[in-house]
Amino acid sequence: MRPVHLRATMGLVLSLFLGMGSHRLSAQVPPGTTVGVTSTLETISLSDGDLTGVDGLSLFSVLFAGRTALSERVRLGISGGFARGALTRPDGSEATLAGLTDTRVTLTFPLVDEFVVFSLVGVLPTGNSEQNAEEAQVANVIAADLLPFRVSHWGAGGGIGANIGFARPLCDIGIAVGVGYVVGREYNPVLNDEFAYRPGDALTVSAGVDRAVGSEGKAALQLSFQRYNDDQLDGRNLYQAGNRLQVMGTYAFPAGTGTGIAYGGLVHRGGGSLGEDPGVITVVGSPSQDLVLLGGGTRQAVGPGILVPDVSVRLFRRSDAVGQGYLGSLGIGYEFRSGRTTFVPNARAKWGSVDVQAGQSTAVTGFDVGLTVRFGGSRR
Repeated sequence: MRPVHLRATMGLVLSLFLGMGSHRLSAQVPPGTTVGVTSTLETISLSDGDLTGVDGLSLFSVLFAGRTALSERVRLGISGGFARGALTRPDGSEATLAGLTDTRVTLTFPLVDEFVVFSLVGVLPTGNSEQNAEEAQVANVIAADLLPFRVSHWGAGGGIGANIGFARPLCDIGIAVGVGYVVGREYNPVLNDEFAYRPGDALTVSAGVDRAVGSEGKAALQLSFQRYNDDQLDGRNLYQAGNRLQVMGTYAFPAGTGTGIAYGGLVHRGGGSLGEDPGVITVVGSPSQDLVLLGGGTRQAVGPGILVPDVSVRLFRRSDAVGQGYLGSLGIGYEFRSGRTTFVPNARAKWGSVDVQAGQSTAVTGFDVGLTVRFGGSRR
């Protein structure tokens, strides 16, 4: 993070509360606009397909995002994409799920000399939210917390919400706090089966601090708490997801001729609970879960561009010990510019293990390859 001042702190607010993606659609756009697109193929293979019922997973996605200033006081952001997921079974059969994802639109209004940011968020139901049994199986496996696929779900009926955040430097510390609330929209999640399902509304409270460390280091700490109301099935309480707490710390520092960053964090999700009438549909209360995130990376000038290697580890634990495990990854990218267009080809190797049942585990390996193209923004 850059030295603490107002704009850096406002950047912290935006990252906490607006959820603006880093992938931007390439196009001829006016000054002040940044757009881009990322195309990625991600794969996972499991060593014991007979134990899991799954030999492998793959996800091909094309994601876009963009942001622009509609006026001096209004900023627009939009993101969405297309994804195709495939699950391969030990007998060679395959289940697939393909289609658009939901589209997120954000209108941001900086207030009070940009110390306060208010935003309206709309999630348009453009995604594939109505799925048959095979498609739902693909969606459930790809959404597993241990597996960091770029798309965790295709569609959830859309919704609308609002966020407000406050940021202000205090001495040599930047402070940001904010609150957001999202209301889910009713939809039918099962193909050819008519019933009304609405996900529970979500309240998010977030805070962050950053400050300079030494002469050139920068440290930041972010905290976030999410609480969900009951899901609704035909107007009756169905299920309440457990509260979620996230803590993330980062440290940026000089490294050789470039910069480096290290991070660590924890995401805790409490166990879910059944509502007043769970018998209408089969629902299993989810156990409490903990996800530990560790990693780091560096940016080094090499030739006409910037080499961007990184390493990460995910440690996932559940109170019932089913589906927990670890996943490590080693990635490398190379960022270079041509005019106002930036290209970032990248590749990543992944390895780990997952516990399918008590005392039974399977090795996990995989790779990602992708390309990000973005247009606009300032030159580096």
